[in-house]
Amino acid sequence: MLPVVSVSDGIVIASSLDVAAYFDVDHRAVLLAVDGLLLEAHEVAVAHFREHHGERRHYDMTRGGLALLARSLNGPQVARWRERYLDAFDRQQRAMGQGGALPARQHQPARGPSPAMVPAMPAGAAPLTMSSREIAELLGNRHDNVKRTIDTLAERGIIGRPQFEDRPFTDAQGKSRSEKVYLVGKRDSYVIVAQLSPEFTAALVDRWQKLEEQHAHPAALFNPSDPRVVAAFLAHWHQEASTAQAALADATGALAQIEAAQGSLSITDAAKALSHPVKPFFAKLYRNRWTYRRGGKGDWLAHADRCRAGLMDHRPVTYERDGQRVLGTQAMVTPKGLRVLADRLATDPSWQD
Repeated sequence: MLPVVSVSDGIVIASSLDVAAYFDVDHRAVLLAVDGLLLEAHEVAVAHFREHHGERRHYDMTRGGLALLARSLNGPQVARWRERYLDAFDRQQRAMGQGGALPARQHQPARGPSPAMVPAMPAGAAPLTMSSREIAELLGNRHDNVKRTIDTLAERGIIGRPQFEDRPFTDAQGKSRSEKVYLVGKRDSYVIVAQLSPEFTAALVDRWQKLEEQHAHPAALFNPSDPRVVAAFLAHWHQEASTAQAALADATGALAQIEAAQGSLSITDAAKALSHPVKPFFAKLYRNRWTYRRGGKGDWLAHADRCRAGLMDHRPVTYERDGQRVLGTQAMVTPKGLRVLADRLATDPSWQD
């Protein structure tokens, strides 16, 4: 099967229906992934997806949209299929001599508060900056790698030494922490992206254009004294909360069934239960400090803190070595651990390929 792309309003696009068929995944999973991108990284994603309603809801997406979407898909073939689909975009764009984002007039409205409810930027505000966290999310890179690149470029004098501030964030274990983020200007952000991922320069241009438009045309302040505004605000968020609560109930029910299961699974069986390739699963457990090997060899063991948290345990095993029966230890994933891993693999970028 070949990747399917088409041209709409002079822009090369792919339909989520064709993408789902090519990647051999349920179209509903693709819709959920795109919905998640529009919720979590709206400023970046909105330029690359256009929603259609009709006989069958679907999205059109640009090359940048496909690159963002592919990061949320799992499977041994995803990386190769992603490159083939991106090549199809590139061939069509070379033939046309253009590419880019979907036309601004066709962007879908933001999911969340309406523009009238977004706080305005006060007059005399500081110059526009973009945080290192935003750049990391735009590129799909680890935040620490982006900061390391900024430090290197600043030490070489290629960019100025950026300002920084502490901001709250939620870590992979769901705990609230504080992290240092750099604040960089427009020119330096281009240098940083060119160093890390040149192919995302167009997405960065779109992001800056959006920031500058918001700065030039700030939205009206939310006026709590206007009962019409308050009523519209409450009605909007009631609908959003109801939708989110229903989705959360479905997900929680499925995960609760996993946690209620009796007995622990070996790492291999846990990978199969989560429909995840076995070798990458072992690597991710090791990389995220769930497992280790003494001296870098021998049996895989669970870290003590994972055992204390009820995520993993051990069981004794016997096997033959040089004609003799040897007693060993096997790391096991508990039902609670399986539930946590299902959540990590679905939502945490550090657990994704």
